[in-house]
Amino acid sequence: MPADNGGTRGASRPGCPARPAWRPCAILRLWLGGTRWAVFSGAAAAVYGSRRVPTDLDVLVEKGRLERWAARLGAPVTEKVSELGRMRHAQWRGVDICDDVTPVVDGTPRPFFMDREMLRRRRLRLVGGLPAWVVAPEDVVVLKAILQRGRERGKFDVEDIRAVAAGHRLDHAYLQWRAARCHAAERVLALLQREGLG
Repeated sequence: MPADNGGTRGASRPGCPARPAWRPCAILRLWLGGTRWAVFSGAAAAVYGSRRVPTDLDVLVEKGRLERWAARLGAPVTEKVSELGRMRHAQWRGVDICDDVTPVVDGTPRPFFMDREMLRRRRLRLVGGLPAWVVAPEDVVVLKAILQRGRERGKFDVEDIRAVAAGHRLDHAYLQWRAARCHAAERVLALLQREGLG
């Protein structure tokens, strides 16, 4: 397993701002519900350098633990289909909580979920002015390189990847390992090479 690139403790710069869809106090409730969670997707990209303000707060919890979290928060578990694929989630106070994101790209499922390594590498950062766990920059890059959604869909995945890479020295060994674990090594690495980030 590739070595950790450090920096997994200690809150830093302000991070992503809050939006009306969710309130920072929701993060306090997440802490009360447990510690094995992390912000991911657009809000995580904003923490790591994207200048776009996220419209929602996506939180990933350990696989198989969604029902437990939903029960703690009093939120029903439902199924939805979005750009991230078919997924089960719980919506609570503007926070979208899920335990497994599996987009199907080019006919192939690309499973993205919180395993032990993702949990170990997450970082404590400020989100909406409060400390919150955030997935590692490499995990943000891999998910967005899988999706590669563009402006025609109101998304900016490649721009987010550039912003994250500009502000962080990525651990390429871990990034490649994560991409392979998501069954997306070829797709992810091809994009990074085109962007001069390989």
